[in-house]
Order: sequence, then structure tokens, then C-alpha cells
Amino acid sequence: MSTSKSTACQSMRDDQTDINANAAAVTVTPRRRMLILINIILCCIASSLLSTALSTALPPIISEFGIAVGTGQWITSIYSLVMAVMIPMTAFLAKRVPTKPFYIGVIGVFLFGTTLCMCAPNIQTLLLGRALQAIGGGAITTVGQIVLFTIFPIAQRGTIMGWYGLALSAAPVVAPTLGGILADTTGWRSIFALTGAGMLLALVFAAAVFANVLPTSRIRLDMPSFLLTAIAFGGVTYGIGTLTGGFDRVGCAALVLGVIGAVLFVRRQLRLETPFLDVHVFQSYRFRIGVIAACLLYLVMIGPMTTIPLAVQDGMGFVATVSGLMLLPGSLCSIVMNPIGGALFDRIGARRIAIVGSALTLASMVALVFMQSTTSLAMFAGINAVRTIGISLVLMPLLTWSVSELDESKTADGTSLFNAMAQMMGAVSTAVFAGIMGNRGMTGFNLSSAFGALCALVLLIVAVVFIRNRRADAAATADEISDDAIDAAQPVEQLEVAS
Repeated sequence: MSTSKSTACQSMRDDQTDINANAAAVTVTPRRRMLILINIILCCIASSLLSTALSTALPPIISEFGIAVGTGQWITSIYSLVMAVMIPMTAFLAKRVPTKPFYIGVIGVFLFGTTLCMCAPNIQTLLLGRALQAIGGGAITTVGQIVLFTIFPIAQRGTIMGWYGLALSAAPVVAPTLGGILADTTGWRSIFALTGAGMLLALVFAAAVFANVLPTSRIRLDMPSFLLTAIAFGGVTYGIGTLTGGFDRVGCAALVLGVIGAVLFVRRQLRLETPFLDVHVFQSYRFRIGVIAACLLYLVMIGPMTTIPLAVQDGMGFVATVSGLMLLPGSLCSIVMNPIGGALFDRIGARRIAIVGSALTLASMVALVFMQSTTSLAMFAGINAVRTIGISLVLMPLLTWSVSELDESKTADGTSLFNAMAQMMGAVSTAVFAGIMGNRGMTGFNLSSAFGALCALVLLIVAVVFIRNRRADAAATADEISDDAIDAAQPVEQLEVAS
């Protein structure tokens, strides 16, 4: 009897319903899986909204507190900076702290930061609140991915990550328009009130449905490694962001310090018996190629989100509201295409999706190179919609394909490194695109789009040459599971995880 159960659990390992022989967690029923997925999506929507919602609300905040524009920019910059530092730490915490209290705890941190922002009497309190939001938001995003990779079968991961990607990609694009409307009608504090209300509901929901689904162990925090990740990711992100406006000694020093910190961090992880972040995940072919492709994709995805509104306003003479509304068709396409891209990944694998998505992205970036001040808004919006369709087809399938080859025990490390690199490349993209465009209107926009087209071309080459594995392995694995194994595992599958 014991041997039969052991055989069944081993056969069902790829289904991920059996978490880990050493874990306190057991199995999650299909119904509970879906409830956890819904909760993670709601949390990610709320946290992703605040990553960009304040970009259109900065003028009234600057006016109310009587601060300089440079100081006001820190309201958005500090969010990206702290999140870049927090994401690597999440991998350690996910392996050390039981899933449910950890997840509820980071939601609580996010809510506390949101409350501080909503009631902030001065800029210092507002910045502190934004830092706390970034701590909570960075952890929510990363641990959410780790949980989904753990509780869903391999054959369903593409579809599930497609729905998850909807929250990550669509919300930040809609947020500037929503933030501008709220700032103009009910005041900028209402942005935090609305987000806080949504996250509070998600907290109650999480307390009801979440479970300790990730394996944990009493691993020791290697403080030097944590400090080196903070220096590496924080230094690079801050340095590049500061250099957006031109040469800056502090920015250059931060960038150099960040690079040195990254080198020292990697060397230390290779020597530690239990690394803070296991950089051996880069030994995986899929993961290496996936990270390279993701960096190229984020260069094309994030930068134009800044330059397109600038082109519509400065180059074409429209107001900010129009530039925000012009992005909405692309947001709607992203909402539709993320789940479709995930479902296609489960059916036909990563290669063909990546090629088609990269080709659409390249075509749209080339079209943006030829935009003029006389171009109709409808055409501009349509080209941007094609760009978001291409990106949505590649984004989550790429992450799923990259991590799917990693050992279960290294999923947290791989996901955290993937997200940290993506977050850093997002900062690079904004800096490079904005720097190329400068104050040159449509001419600068065309030049920045040409850089984006070059990145998209390299992405397409990577997709054609290096992404060569199909996801037929999931279906093959499912076919290999014997009827006896399924019958033996059936009672285990019906168990609810203890809250």
C-alpha cells in the first residue's frame, strides 16, 4: 500500500499537485487552485496600477506640497528602485516563511503603505508610503508566480500564466488614464483610496482561500548576499534612471557600484553551499535564452509607453487626456491576447508563438519610425495595438517556457532572477528611449522607435534560432501517467490544504 502511494505520487510529480516530499504542504484541489489564481490576479492588478498611475497625477501632488519637479519624480522612481531590491529577497522569504502568512503579510505591508500615501501630510511621508508599497508589490508579483508554477499542472501553465500576465501588462497601461481622471475629478488621494479598497478585499479573500503550498526550510539569511543584491539591482536601476536627463556624477557612480555589486554577488553565490539566490539556474539552456529574450522584450515594451504619449502631446499637439486614451486600444488588445497567448502555448509550444509575436512587434516598431505629426490618431492607436498584441503573445509564454525546465526547488530562484532582470531592463528602456527622444518631438520619437525596431529584430532572431523546444513534453507526460497511478493519487487529490 505504501509502495503504491509512493509510485503514484512520483508519477504525478509533473502535475505539481504533490508539492514536495519534504514540505508541510499537501495537495490543492482544482477549485482551490482557481480561487488562489483569482486572488493573485486581483492583487497584481492593484499593485500594478500603482506602478504607473501617478505619472499623470504628479502635477497636482507637486503643487500641493510645493516641491520641485525633480523631487516629485521620486514619487514614481522610488517605487521602481525599492521593487528592484525587493524581488530577489522574495525568493529567500518564499523558501523560509510559510506561504499563507507570507502572502497575507506582504499584502498588509502594501496596504499600510497605501494608507500612508492617502493620508500623507508631506512629501516625506508620501515617499515612505511608496517604498512600503513597492516592498509589498514586488513580493506579491514574484510569490504569485512561484505559487502558480507550483500548484498548476505543467500542461495548464501556459493558460494560467496568460491570465496572470493580463494583470501585469494591461493594468499599468490603463493606470495613467485612470490616474489622470481621478486626479482631475476627486483628487490624487483618491487613487490610493481606490487601490487600497481593492487590496483590502483581496486581503480578506486571501485569508479565506490561500494555503501553505510552497515547501519551506529553516535556511539562514546570508546578509552580505542581500546587501550585494540591493547594491547591484538598486545601483543599476537608480544609476540608469538618473542618467536619463543627461550626465550625472552620482548616477554614474551608482551604475558602476551596481555593476561591481552584481559581479561580487555572483561570485559569492557560486561559493556558498546554500546560496541566497541560486545563480546555477543560468546553467539551464531555456532559462538563459529566456532571460536574454525577456530583456529584449522589455526594452521594446516599456520605453514606448513613455515616448508614445510624449509624441502625441509634444509632436502632434494633443492634450494629456487624449494621449492616455490613445493607449486604450492597445490595453484592450493586451487584455484579450494574454489569455489567448497562454492557451496557444499549451497547444503548440513557445517557438511559433515567439516568432509570430516578435514579428508583429518588429513590424509595429518599424511603422512607428515613419510616424509624422500629421498621422491620424486612429492609425497611431492601431499600430500601438499591433505592438501590444505581439508583446502579449511573447511575454508570459516566454516566462513559462524559461522556468518550466528548472527543478522544482529552484523555481523561486529562477522566477525572482527573471523578474529582477526584467524590472531592471524596464528602467533601462525608459532611460534609453527618453534619452534618444529628448526634446526633439516627432524626430526624436522616430529615432527612439528605430532603436526599438532594432531590439525587436534581435528578439525575432533569438526566437527563430534559439527558441527551438516545443511544449509537447507536457502532453507526453500526461499520457505516460498510468491509470493505476491516477487511481492511487485520487484520494490525495481530493484533500484540501490546511489553512
